[in-house]
Amino acid sequence: MKKIYNILLSCIALMIFVPKMNADDPPYTEGTGRAEGLAYSKTIAGPENGIYTITLESFVKGEITIKQGVPADIVLVLDVSGSMNDPYGHDEYTALPSTSYSYDSYGNSQYYVLYNNQYYLVSQAHYNGTFVQDRYGLTFRVGNSTRHLEGNSSANGAIDWNTGATSATATVYTGVLYQKTQSATTRIAALKTAVGEFIDVIAANAEESSMDNKLSIVKFGSAEYYGSESSLAEGNHRGANNNNNYNYTEVVRSWTSVLGNEQSLKNSVDAIQAGGATAVEMGVKKAQYLLADGAVSRESAKTVVVFTDGVPTHGNASSVSEVEGFADDAIENAKAIKDLFAYSDANGSHNATVYTVGVFEDDTDPLAEQTNPAGQSNYSISDYMNYLSSNYLAAESLSNHGTASSDGDFYKNAANGDLSTIFRDIASASGGAGADLDASSVEAIDIVSQSFTLPENASPDDISVYYAACTGKGSDGYLTFADKDDWDPNPAEGSDGHVTIELDGNKVTATGFDYSEEWCGYDESVDKYHGHKLVLEIPIMMAPTAVGGLGVETNGPESGIYINGENLLPFKSPDVKLPTNLHIKKEGLSTGESAIFKLYRTPADDDGTPKTPVNWVHFKTVIVIEGVNEDSTVKLRGLDPNYAYKIVEDGWSWAYDTTNPLGEDGQPLTEVTSDKLISNPFIFTNTLNTKGQTIIRAESAVVNDWSSQGKQVGVDSKNTGPK
Repeated sequence: MKKIYNILLSCIALMIFVPKMNADDPPYTEGTGRAEGLAYSKTIAGPENGIYTITLESFVKGEITIKQGVPADIVLVLDVSGSMNDPYGHDEYTALPSTSYSYDSYGNSQYYVLYNNQYYLVSQAHYNGTFVQDRYGLTFRVGNSTRHLEGNSSANGAIDWNTGATSATATVYTGVLYQKTQSATTRIAALKTAVGEFIDVIAANAEESSMDNKLSIVKFGSAEYYGSESSLAEGNHRGANNNNNYNYTEVVRSWTSVLGNEQSLKNSVDAIQAGGATAVEMGVKKAQYLLADGAVSRESAKTVVVFTDGVPTHGNASSVSEVEGFADDAIENAKAIKDLFAYSDANGSHNATVYTVGVFEDDTDPLAEQTNPAGQSNYSISDYMNYLSSNYLAAESLSNHGTASSDGDFYKNAANGDLSTIFRDIASASGGAGADLDASSVEAIDIVSQSFTLPENASPDDISVYYAACTGKGSDGYLTFADKDDWDPNPAEGSDGHVTIELDGNKVTATGFDYSEEWCGYDESVDKYHGHKLVLEIPIMMAPTAVGGLGVETNGPESGIYINGENLLPFKSPDVKLPTNLHIKKEGLSTGESAIFKLYRTPADDDGTPKTPVNWVHFKTVIVIEGVNEDSTVKLRGLDPNYAYKIVEDGWSWAYDTTNPLGEDGQPLTEVTSDKLISNPFIFTNTLNTKGQTIIRAESAVVNDWSSQGKQVGVDSKNTGPK
């Protein structure tokens, strides 16, 4: 089955945070929430003959459905049965160094033996009966049978007591035993954490989308409602079945706007305690009434999330058929929710969605199993959880479940300790108007920063386009792709899959790649990996006006993957080191007038700031002479980018004596220092003001580029000028 990722443009979504690229980043950067499933990599190589090459790769993990335009109304249906106090996550078993045990040496130890791929607690056993007298051994229980450890092999489950020892100090077992470390977190604690993060996601999207997302919370425990079945009164009552440890099934919080009430909702969840049975069908019934409530009669993305850690019971089930009956009731109630109208859009009408989340060590186990009388269900736990969810839209019972939906992954098993991740994923994938992500709805747009430019007379043919096949998954968990020698070229123009390149100044736009058709991942139906990534190779060169230096970004601010015109996955910008260019310009000079500047430099860190302590060294003097230097500008190009630079104006005169450019007092006629050149060099422009004074202004040669990064430009500093 293909994995479905849902992207929310304006409904329930995670905010996009794009960190700075560094050496520890994974090979592909994935979007979160609104761009779930989208991934890309952007690198730069070169220069070679002055040309750098940007390689931009992008793909999707699974099909994508875009959802937008409606608020969310969500019901969380939470299991608060007694088993929710059990540890959450896998227990760990560590082999002990000792391999020799007697009855006495084992003592009161709590060790385990591995038998038939499962761990069993070992106990001391002393048997003194009619047929076997005074035998000492170590045993473990498998079902109703007592098994005996013996010999120097792994546990063979012998039952014959004649293999025991007649002495409590004699060695009876020389195999491996294990010590168990239990998870410190309970299931109820893990659930509270996960729901808290779920609430944060819903609230963040409500703020971003300006939509009133609402949440309601139901708990289910014993087979008793607090109040009537249809009551929506809020509460957290215990004492069902005349037992104060038991939870009633009831609405903990009725419909509440999430934004602004995050902590209040979390407090309600934190107050829940475990205790009771697993009357899941009654919890789902409460969700039905909540969704029929007038408070959410609006068109909205209606979602129910059912969490449980056990099979449906009202206590100790008396038969397999009783458990199956509870499961049938839950599936029937969920079917009523799945049939409930949620909203309509250009793609038609949409119904409510049901997610199920379980905590089962092995959900392939039978739904129910009895030893007295012997028997087991013909359905697995996985069958039940899938039929309950929107994976089976027509399911009415275990036996009448219809066919699986082709576009869903609505049952999640959190036994491996990823409950928070699952709840966050559900939050980012719930609700909204749907539309397939086809070739016309996605654009990969790379805007080259103003420090660079495409080569002169560049055409779309200069942008190389490839299809790279998805080949598997590496040991690091990331998808792998074919080597460059095996990349497929861009299909011919006019054929399916052809990628069109458009150039507009420094903007490169690629359209026509069908991300939905080319989804990348394992395809169970054909037992192999599916899809391609799009690879673009874009040649760029340093712009003549570029300042250069360390950490020069290659992206313009709007680069990213766009879906229906919205930038859902902004690209990180690979940084490069460029030669530093300084332009020194003196405006307001008359013919023959000149100005002298001293240039200082100091070694810079990787971010372009001076290393400490700062030690500026004078390395060059520049004179600008009106009528001699074109446009009264001196251009210094190709300076070492490993330095930060500073310029000091040393004087301004009608005619400099270049051997002694000082005033009568031995001091420079004027001195203006720009401290704004510490991080990056800028063009200097000196102009006369209305009083005949000169003003020095530090300006970037690429103002838009620098200002977009928050760097200050245009800071004035006055000098006195000539007398």
